[in-house]
Amino acid sequence: MLERGIPSGNEVPMDGPRTVVVQVYVSPLLYLDIIVSLGNIILLLLLLYVYWGNYKKIKSNFTIGLIMFASILLLQNIIFTSFLLFAPIFQIADLGLPLFIVNVTEFLALFILLLITWR
Repeated sequence: MLERGIPSGNEVPMDGPRTVVVQVYVSPLLYLDIIVSLGNIILLLLLLYVYWGNYKKIKSNFTIGLIMFASILLLQNIIFTSFLLFAPIFQIADLGLPLFIVNVTEFLALFILLLITWR
């Protein structure tokens, strides 16, 4: 009921509900961010491959720790990439540049670690 022109929150306007169309801008950096995130996943899979091979040879606790570390980081990257792909809030918010910087930094760190580990 409207009293003195103040809606109580339960009323529907007499002419029916209105639809609001919102145009969403998706930053192009978000697409690059998804590509870099997939690169991080590939690097982590390669690291796990090397660490697993090392563990089969030397069976050390340190190598188990490296496998656990890379596995948890891989899980984090898979979850994060799925959020980038499927969660609308990441596509609506202007997070392109900050996420891109974080992912590129992680990619470079993982690449250096893979180079050192591979030798």
